[in-house]
Amino acid sequence: MAVDPDACRSGAVRASLPPAFGRAPGVRGKRVRAWRSGLTVRTILHLVRAAVAVPAALLLAGCDLGPDDRHPDLELPVAYRATPATAAAAWPAIDWWRGFRAPELDRLIAAAQAQNFDIAAAVARVRQADAQLRIAGAALLPTLDGTGNADWQRTGLR
Repeated sequence: MAVDPDACRSGAVRASLPPAFGRAPGVRGKRVRAWRSGLTVRTILHLVRAAVAVPAALLLAGCDLGPDDRHPDLELPVAYRATPATAAAAWPAIDWWRGFRAPELDRLIAAAQAQNFDIAAAVARVRQADAQLRIAGAALLPTLDGTGNADWQRTGLR
């Protein structure tokens, strides 16, 4: 269906459409009648942004404790402080299961250590991620470039 440009400019085509249809949504600055009230798309977007921004600002403002906020100093009792000796004692020994003196448990632990590919795969993934991080960060390290040039020229009559 061909539309005459002069008819579009004069509004004859728009007059033939039902009143709920407005101008094309891509036309800037023109009214797009989403409702009969004649709100523009820009006005609707501003209202939506305000409806999101105002509660977010109020929520964030509630987090501020003010300039006088000071955390109380907590004194930790000496009995709760860790020393190198107590920290080492807090961790179980590497062979903690041997305290049960059960040969079947020893056999099961040995089999789990030898055949647990999930842990080995997890360790390999951590090492791979560490290597990739180092490779990615290498571009951020400083580089040193150098060039050299030497010329020799003999002047004279000889």
